[in-house]
Amino acid sequence: MKKMIVVWFADFLALWFADAVLEGIAFSDKTALAVTALILALMNAIVKPVLKVLSFPVTLMTFGLFSFVLNGIVLMMAFHLAEGSYVSGLPTAMIAALLVSVIGSIFGADQK
Repeated sequence: MKKMIVVWFADFLALWFADAVLEGIAFSDKTALAVTALILALMNAIVKPVLKVLSFPVTLMTFGLFSFVLNGIVLMMAFHLAEGSYVSGLPTAMIAALLVSVIGSIFGADQK
């Protein structure tokens, strides 16, 4: 449970930073930001491992570069599930996912 709280907090900070830096990301309020971070943390724990297994052949053929696309897709799904959050498209989501990964690893919240 403690790890999930750390992951949620790291995702919250990363999404807040991405909102400040990137023009293609917006939240209606802090509650939407918190809910999006929670959905993202849950999706990274539950959905992303399944997608990694299913996309392994493509990831292997692209020498791992498809994992950036997969991270962006998971982030876009989290934004679409959370009310009051907006991401402009996959390229913006991929950049935001990279920021989330970097900030998550700084906090030690990266999930394997």
